[in-house]
Amino acid sequence: MMKPFLKSSGIALALLLGSLSHAADNLVPNGTFEKAGESNDWPEGWAKPKEGGSWGKEEANRFLRLASTAPGANVMVYQEYKVRENAKALELTWKQRVTGLKVGKQKWFDARILLEFSNAERAKVAGSPSAPATNRDTDGWVEKSTKFLVPEGAVYLKFMPALFMAEAGTFDLDNIVIQETDPKPLSEEKAAKDEERAKKAAETAAKRQAKAAAVLQATGNLIENGNFQEDKKGRGAPDGWGALKGDKAWGQEGENRFLTLTSKTPDSMVSHYRSIDIP
Repeated sequence: MMKPFLKSSGIALALLLGSLSHAADNLVPNGTFEKAGESNDWPEGWAKPKEGGSWGKEEANRFLRLASTAPGANVMVYQEYKVRENAKALELTWKQRVTGLKVGKQKWFDARILLEFSNAERAKVAGSPSAPATNRDTDGWVEKSTKFLVPEGAVYLKFMPALFMAEAGTFDLDNIVIQETDPKPLSEEKAAKDEERAKKAAETAAKRQAKAAAVLQATGNLIENGNFQEDKKGRGAPDGWGALKGDKAWGQEGENRFLTLTSKTPDSMVSHYRSIDIP
């Protein structure tokens, strides 16, 4: 009669140990937002935004809520987590709910989680992952995840969920977990993308160099329309020189055309940029 009990107890113990291990591996303390801080009005271990933040509750479940306070406001929580030395890749999993979201003036003014790696001196390290972003409402709570490599020299991960300059909306978050994951698939995917990117860059460079060689052969000059005379498209600007606005103009004296740069304030720098391809 004891065997079924022992077996079920063993399963329960295994599940408990697995849960404890999962919690121990998580870089995010109190990622479920269930534990209260000393003031008892905010979750322990979480920074409080200047405005727009609240400790949400629905029945027995607690969560973090970010709510827009005004059109274009940036409602953000800033957290920092130390990454284990020699960690190669991390996985972020979380639950989110977005309601009443109205994207701001730019398409990236939405609900997002900003992620940034820094070194021991808190200086930014190249190779931070793209921000998981949402530009529309979700159908209730949804589970999300993303994986990313840890760049060389990274010591801290800045974790910044935000309603990033959105016009309006509410961004709820819960069950946040950041833990190490297998870097091999991510490294292989990155290597393949880098190879494809390098291939396309080489093809583009070859085409531009071939065009530069043709221009040089035809005109004896690497700078196409270097005399500013041509406006074949009728844009009111010399071909190949882009738009000339503000302190820059397409000057003219008689039939001669030229570039004019005008300084309107003392010590100002007026310049015009153009890249020149070399065969």
